[in-house]
Amino acid sequence: MHIKIAEPIPHNAKELWYFVRTKSIVNKQAPWVESNEINEAPDIIKVPVDTYKKNGLLLYNETIRDVDAFYVTMYTIYNFNGKTIISAPHKRRIDRPLNAHIFWKVIKPIFGKSKLSIEIQPNRAFMRHPKLILCSCFQDQHLLSHTDSKAEIITEISEIEFDEPQKIYKKEYEISSTITKNRKLFLFEINHNSNENFSLKWANGFLGKV
Repeated sequence: MHIKIAEPIPHNAKELWYFVRTKSIVNKQAPWVESNEINEAPDIIKVPVDTYKKNGLLLYNETIRDVDAFYVTMYTIYNFNGKTIISAPHKRRIDRPLNAHIFWKVIKPIFGKSKLSIEIQPNRAFMRHPKLILCSCFQDQHLLSHTDSKAEIITEISEIEFDEPQKIYKKEYEISSTITKNRKLFLFEINHNSNENFSLKWANGFLGKV
């Protein structure tokens, strides 16, 4: 992760002290570092201002998994008339982007209704299942969105907000509409979130039609 200072650094600043912490997505309290914790905090990182100016950034590396955000607390250390002055903390939450694959297929049994099967595999735990719309079209056509004039909407799956974070999500949704044999099927994600990326992929063995 690259950290850059947005404002000009005062001429009498000599060091940057900063902390990068994470929290469980279910833990609501942000792990900021207050001024009375600095001397006892084992994870303090100290960088001379001259080093920062030379590199143009602060570099932070950590192997992470189920983390939804980084919490950066930074203090500027000044030299004022020979005395060391510690600034008030600057706090910034940096959200970690969600990248998830949605593997999907349509199952059409001999008896009973068809089902849309999805499996969401994310890079971190997530709290939202996006709205999905299943469409079909003729074999010689292609759809770019559910609003395409050639699209026949088969079913809509509403967005879901989970009570607990999901590390993986699997579900089968019953389809009430009749799916014509050999029509091409397309699944679209609706209501995009700028910090979330859901990539739609066929499940293993599915070829986009039934």
